[in-house]
This record gives sequence, structure tokens and C-alpha cells, in this order.
Amino acid sequence: QPGPVRISDTPLTRQQIATVARMHREGVSEGFLSTLGEPALRLFYRHVATSRHCKVFVAVAPSGETVGYIAGCRDTSALFREFALKRWPSAARVLLPRLLSPARIRRAAETLRYPSSAPAGLPKAEVINIVVQPAWRGRGIAERLLGRLMEWFGDQGETAVKAVSGDQLTDAHRFYEKSGARLEGHTSLHRGVG
Repeated sequence: QPGPVRISDTPLTRQQIATVARMHREGVSEGFLSTLGEPALRLFYRHVATSRHCKVFVAVAPSGETVGYIAGCRDTSALFREFALKRWPSAARVLLPRLLSPARIRRAAETLRYPSSAPAGLPKAEVINIVVQPAWRGRGIAERLLGRLMEWFGDQGETAVKAVSGDQLTDAHRFYEKSGARLEGHTSLHRGVG
């Protein structure tokens, strides 16, 4: 797989949104959003990719294949409100069949409450997610994606950004620390999950 990988922020194609949704489901399989399935993730990323609050960068291989992505948001609460207002008919159709258990309803409510219940003092700006396909890891793609997103945050006037990851995601912790992040504390997004 020779050749340089290009980092792009051009509007995502339908195929790229589908690829990002699949990478999220496979790369963050323990996350709540992944349990909602790829149709829900496609709807979510279609919105994130067009929201004025957010930015998505993709890593594109010489073949044209999307091999990684990063998504960030200046204000996750504003994103969730905007999503609910603009996408509720589609969201209801896609999500309601997936939320037919009390546990899933509770986790959905916890996810929606998370931005406003985060520990005081943390910035609103946030790295939503970053995934690089396994075959393309170890080539500096994640670092380049994070660098581009941090440039965008800087252009938006954001001087501090948070990244939230589960206790079990030690590779993610190492990546963020190597990139200059520091641990600010622990919080619980979902009851019983660190």
C-alpha cells in the first residue's frame, strides 16, 4: 500500500459517510453509539459532517479508499440540540426500533445528558472520535488527523479541547498523551462503566 495518504476536509460523499460509520462501529465496538448500528451512525455522521459546530477530516489512500477519520465539535450540547431539531423524523425512524429495552433507553439518556453533566472546568470543544483502519495504523495517520483537527479548533478560537475515552482504551490514552494531552480526571458517562 505505497504512496502518501491525503488528509481531506472536503464534503464527505455518501460512501465516505458509510465508511466512517463502519469504522466507528468496528473501531469503537464497546461504545453506546456502536450498539445502535450502522444506519444510526450514518445518520449521526451525516449530521456531524454538515454541522456548523463540527468538523470531520478523513484520511484517503492513493487508491481513493477512506482509511481513517477524526471528528471534532466546538460544543457537543449544541450539536445534540441541533441534531434533535433537524434530524428528529429520520432519527426516530432509525433509533426507535433500537431503543426498545430499558437499558438502551437509559444509556441514550445518559449520552444526551453527558455534555452538560461533564465535570466543571473542562472545555466544551471535544474530539468526538478518531479511528484509523488496522492495516493503516503505525504510519502517523492518526497524528496527522489530530493535527489538522487541532488547527481547525485553533482557527475557531478554541484554546483547549477535551477527548473522552473509556478506561479500557489504553491505546487511546497513550496516543493522546504522546500527542501532548494530559489526564484531567475521571468521569462516568454510563452507570457502571468507567
